[in-house]
Amino acid sequence: WPGQGLPDQIVERAALFQQDAIAVVDVDTVAGVVRAHAAGLELGVRVICGVELLLDEGALVLLAASLEGWTHLCEILTEAKRGLEKDDVDHRLDRVLDRANGLWAITPGLFDAAALEHVRDAFGERLSLGVCFHAVAEDRARLAFVRAQSQRLGVDIVLSGRPFLVDTSDKPLHDVLTCIRQPLTIDHAGQRL
Repeated sequence: WPGQGLPDQIVERAALFQQDAIAVVDVDTVAGVVRAHAAGLELGVRVICGVELLLDEGALVLLAASLEGWTHLCEILTEAKRGLEKDDVDHRLDRVLDRANGLWAITPGLFDAAALEHVRDAFGERLSLGVCFHAVAEDRARLAFVRAQSQRLGVDIVLSGRPFLVDTSDKPLHDVLTCIRQPLTIDHAGQRL
């Protein structure tokens, strides 16, 4: 969630478009990494593994750049779920900042501007401000925010497709699953689809 597609399908699609590398992330888990990595080895696509955290300050994508980064990523996820029910999570920005070594970070959307300074201080040149365009009203707000923060903090901007579907033929199923999770009807889901 919020996307749809198995990790190996995502890597297969990258290979179809002759990409030599792809970052594969899921929200709050790295459970699909093995399937993505196996598909990448088979198809000659380098898979960069990571996770998207939904923090109070905004979403933050973390990508493992080394064994130390992978260790930190797993520690962040373990601490966020310690003592909680299966689907519960308690992310805190300070946990991420304490374990920034070996990780790259991307803010894929709006992020608390004051907290962004702390993220920049922890990640340095390994932080990018992400922007994507999905033909929705929020695109302009995200772009304006990213441009302003890039100029203010001296942080690079990265453009991402940030796809939520592997194939457009999967959209009807994705729409139904979105409505079940949110509880909405298709007629009332609007831009959430």
